[in-house]
Amino acid sequence: MKRLRKARSFWAWLLSLNFFGEILPVVLASILFAALVFHIFFETKDSSIVLTSPIQAIISDGVRNLGLLLAASIGWFFLHWRARIASQDAKTAEKVLTAEQFTRAIEQIANENSSIRLGGILGLEQIADTHEEECVKVARILSAYIRELAPRIKKEKEPKKLFDDISSMTQEVRKQDEKNIRKDEELLRKRRDIEAAVEILARIASKLTYEEQYNKRKRNLCDLRNTELCEFRFVEVDLSDFNFTNSDFTKAWLNNTNFTRARLNNTFLGGAFLDEANLKDARLDRATLNGASLKGTDLSGARLDYASLSGAKFKRASLLCAFLQNANLTGSVFCMANLSGAYLVNSDLSGTQLTDANISGAKFQGAKNMRQSQFDDAYYWEGFPPDMPDDPPDPSNPSKTWKLPPVLKTSKKEKQDLLEAMKRRDTPTIDEKEDPLRPQDQ
Repeated sequence: MKRLRKARSFWAWLLSLNFFGEILPVVLASILFAALVFHIFFETKDSSIVLTSPIQAIISDGVRNLGLLLAASIGWFFLHWRARIASQDAKTAEKVLTAEQFTRAIEQIANENSSIRLGGILGLEQIADTHEEECVKVARILSAYIRELAPRIKKEKEPKKLFDDISSMTQEVRKQDEKNIRKDEELLRKRRDIEAAVEILARIASKLTYEEQYNKRKRNLCDLRNTELCEFRFVEVDLSDFNFTNSDFTKAWLNNTNFTRARLNNTFLGGAFLDEANLKDARLDRATLNGASLKGTDLSGARLDYASLSGAKFKRASLLCAFLQNANLTGSVFCMANLSGAYLVNSDLSGTQLTDANISGAKFQGAKNMRQSQFDDAYYWEGFPPDMPDDPPDPSNPSKTWKLPPVLKTSKKEKQDLLEAMKRRDTPTIDEKEDPLRPQDQ
């Protein structure tokens, strides 16, 4: 073992010599010269060594072949060494070039010219396309850029000012108008950069693997918490696994956007347009969606515990086994929506419309402000009756009980799919085992 280690250390030292390329030609020339001299020595007639002609020919050919073999071996070793050095030089040059591209792109996104900033954002995308190993670094840079450009600032109410005369009031109004104009121009400038950065970040994130352990890492990379994205347009963008916790999407256009497994806890989506969006398994705990439009939206398995959904429109939406514990559903519209297996325990359903809604296997224990007429407009599948509220439908008549809505027949496949979805609903994941918001069966 000691000899083997010494041999390895010798070859490592030999390869590390910078002047080895100058020594090798000399060694090669010396071996060829020695082989030539030895060959001539055996062919000389006056040689002191007396050998028969056949033996002399065999020895001569053997020496010549041995010399050629040694020369070829050393030449191969020399070429291999030179190729290795060239490969290392190419990798070093590529790293230097990538670092220069990063530096140039970061300088561009900090420029005052919007065209140059956009060029810097596109430059980062080109780096991610060319070097897949740099996707993580580019995602972190873009996430930090968006958070810095659009931070969510708590709006404080300004105290009312008292004016001595009309002229002072007019001047103050003019100053406020100029301030609002500058603010709108600044917001428009930011909006273009942020929309481009978010779309490019989404394209880069889509290249990452979707394994469960990588989803957690991806959420950390695409970290856009505490950002203000009011009235932005992210149509048909893949924002799955993004983290938008405590962000503001007031009146944003998010139609056909993919929010699968995204974190939108405590996010404000009042008046937002989420038609045909994908919010499957998304986290919207304590989110605000008052007046939001979610027509045809997929909310299967989504978590909306303690969320405010007053006046939201869920027409033809799918809330299969969604969690709406303690949610405010006042005035919400669930016409032709799929609420089968949904968890609506302790929710406020005052004025909620359930016309032609599927409430098979839904849980309504502890629901507030429910009326029998709301259930009469809905239906359930045979074998999956909903769990009715605990309180009587008529407070003035406690003896009166709830009547089940109309029952319809369905196929075996739909029944099996609902059973599997309800089983997944009642089985907590790794992240939900210690989640205080997770509803427990009553």
